[in-house]
Amino acid sequence: MGKCPICHSQRSLAKNTPLQGLHLPLSYFSYILHEIILSYPNVITSKAIQRRLNLKSYPSAWLLKKRIQAFMSQLNDSFLRQTKEALELEAKQNNNEKMPFRGDVSKAIKQRVIVNIDSLAIFSVGVSANKYRSRYRHGGITSSIYRSVKSGGEQVGSLASNITIKGCLSFYESHPLTTSDYAISHLSKVLSPYNVLMADEAYSSLFGKYRNVRLINHSLKAKRKIHTFSRERWSKEGVNSNAVEGANGVLKTAMRQYRWFNCKYSQLYLNEFAVAKNLKFFKMEKNIIFGVNSERDFCGNRIGEIEHKNRKELLKSFLYTPINYSERKYLESSNLKNSLTQDELNKLPKVLQSAIKLNDYSVNYLRGHRLIRERKYRFIYRKVYNYLNKNQWTDLNNVSDAIGISKSECLHIIKKMTLANLLETIVYDEKGRDKVRIKLRYESFYQILLTSEKEELGIIESKFKNKAKFRKKKSNYTGFKRGSKYE
Repeated sequence: MGKCPICHSQRSLAKNTPLQGLHLPLSYFSYILHEIILSYPNVITSKAIQRRLNLKSYPSAWLLKKRIQAFMSQLNDSFLRQTKEALELEAKQNNNEKMPFRGDVSKAIKQRVIVNIDSLAIFSVGVSANKYRSRYRHGGITSSIYRSVKSGGEQVGSLASNITIKGCLSFYESHPLTTSDYAISHLSKVLSPYNVLMADEAYSSLFGKYRNVRLINHSLKAKRKIHTFSRERWSKEGVNSNAVEGANGVLKTAMRQYRWFNCKYSQLYLNEFAVAKNLKFFKMEKNIIFGVNSERDFCGNRIGEIEHKNRKELLKSFLYTPINYSERKYLESSNLKNSLTQDELNKLPKVLQSAIKLNDYSVNYLRGHRLIRERKYRFIYRKVYNYLNKNQWTDLNNVSDAIGISKSECLHIIKKMTLANLLETIVYDEKGRDKVRIKLRYESFYQILLTSEKEELGIIESKFKNKAKFRKKKSNYTGFKRGSKYE
């Protein structure tokens, strides 16, 4: 109990905290919290808590673990805020410098903080949970966490996104799908656009959103036929995602001790594991939890960032909400759409607004070869956008050489971007050849439609000629050289 210095009324210090209404001794909470942190990378299950505390009922141990998980989830949010501030400062200290788009990047990132991202399935649907049906139509880690449609289609397993900073922190988030929107929402809690980010080629949609992205192809084939895969599929030109792959292995090994847990509690378990790993890098929080004998460490500057809520409301705020089958099918096709609110859309120029609306409408009806070409061009479009800098003129030849694509494909993307008012384009007539220079208008990335029907190609060409500025380059002739026989 605590006494108010103003009204002198006695109040419980545990009110509006995870300890409110706890009928067990408070020492049980601190003892199990210390055990969870010290036993990392292993975990402590509710059954183990029941045995260690000699509790008669299993629900008492289960509820105690949920209180600890709610407290550690609040700490995890505080760690996320501090990490983002530190990474934003790191990017500013390096003047938001962009690393080389191609070639070896080892020297460029030697003094930089490197961040990796990847996804993994913690638990999958077994055959018995799927009413002994096999999944024939869908593959990959996303389908493994759902029952088949005829069995209900609900989520049974758990899928996690893992952001790991090389050599130190890891943050996890439970997701229903591996689409780019979920990955970007998770990254926005940790990274700034100019931090160094490395991932596998499944994260090609990060181009345009983050300016220092490099990808590694884990399915790279060997040049010699006697080998199936190349040894460069794990690390090439200084680009690798080994830090996050190692963190994934540690996480899966630890979660195996639970056998299984309901997916709606998955975020609580992931936050608990993340705090147990990351606590050693946050000195003040570590000193407070382990009770270092220093009054300065107990000032509560960091712990004061935690919001105090009712215990039940606090627990609900960290629960994961699965999606149904219809929502899943809609979200799987939303990779090619813009996620803009109506207010954000209204602030853009009308030409760009119409291009965004056309894209979001037309994507629903793309099928077959045109959908394949659209996805191919979107990958090139993201690379082009990532290479360009706002308000800086660049030659078409430099863009195509840096990205490693043909000039015809690059010019096609530039025409579409110019018509959507994303680029300012000037075409110079130099000795009978067109020299294209471009300048990016907006820092933000917007999805636009890049494929067209055959009948529309002529219309697009004429619109581009009207939109772009065509100039004839002045001759460099300044008269005969001094000392020549023609002077």
